[in-house]
Amino acid sequence: TGYQETLTDPSYDRQIVVATAPQIGNTGWNDEDDESARIWVSGYVVRDPARIPSNWRAKRSLDDELAP
Repeated sequence: TGYQETLTDPSYDRQIVVATAPQIGNTGWNDEDDESARIWVSGYVVRDPARIPSNWRAKRSLDDELAP
């Protein structure tokens, strides 16, 4: 399970998720990998978020998806 699947998984509702990988967001965000239609976590802690995705399937960056 990747970060996108974790963030959109309803079982993480109202939880704060801490990512242990050094960099998160390299693959960007694509709508095909969502577990549901929305982000469920209350918080997401990462050390080094990737600003520019480097995957051909990416439609948006993780930063774009998390921004209000």
